[in-house]
Amino acid sequence: ITHAYIKFHADSTAYLPMVREIIPDTPWIFHYRDSETTLAKSTQLKLNSCVLTRRQPSFILAQKALEFNIDLDGMSQEDLCALYLSTLLEVATQEYENSSTGMLIEYEQLLEPSFTTDIVLPHLGLQAEIDADPATVSANVDATLSTKSNTRGVPGKKVQKWNANDEVVHISDQVRAASELFMGNAMQAVKRL
Repeated sequence: ITHAYIKFHADSTAYLPMVREIIPDTPWIFHYRDSETTLAKSTQLKLNSCVLTRRQPSFILAQKALEFNIDLDGMSQEDLCALYLSTLLEVATQEYENSSTGMLIEYEQLLEPSFTTDIVLPHLGLQAEIDADPATVSANVDATLSTKSNTRGVPGKKVQKWNANDEVVHISDQVRAASELFMGNAMQAVKRL
């Protein structure tokens, strides 16, 4: 095996420093969306894994709650998820600043096949594969970007094709307020880099 790729669930971002200690020279990417959209999607009923952090917070979330004297049990769903997501952004930003192997990518950039082919894949060490067969790589990128990530590409009754322009995300006033309160500084830090 010359290349191995691991896609971690977003929850694993809290443990990125540990992963980087084990494989410090491995290139990695962290992609992020604007905070309001991320929070709105994270608090949807079927996708709301961040409320589980109330009972089993990562070390970084527990530390931040303690630092700011925040009772996780007393927080609204939106505030809890925003606080949690802010810790993931902070960890990714800190690891990016401390390494030469990381890349922070705005979600919208990933929707451009040429960005993935020209920037992301070479960063991950795939330039030789791109040079050897650019048409196949391009076709694979197009196919990957047009497949909904929650279908895992498995045929079935779910719609597998996806278009970011068709996505509608409702952003409530509670999401806006929580996003600004807990994620505003973290998003500004990411965008400065």
